[in-house]
Amino acid sequence: MPATPHRQRILYLLAGLIVGAIATSMVWAANGGSADVRVAGRILEDGRVEIGLQQRLSDDSGWGEVERPELRYLAPDS
Repeated sequence: MPATPHRQRILYLLAGLIVGAIATSMVWAANGGSADVRVAGRILEDGRVEIGLQQRLSDDSGWGEVERPELRYLAPDS
């Protein structure tokens, strides 16, 4: 049975949530149970949205590089 656009979108969102949960738990464990994490996003020229995660650096010098999971793009109509 082929995936419908809605089913495929839900699968992408679930995969993104899973990747985000794993990344957050890894950050949490690496920092002794506490971390400042934020979701970064940008709209691309074709209308898709690219998401990533940033972690505040432990030396309080600001935010680290944006970590971009493999499934980081949302469709323009999502």
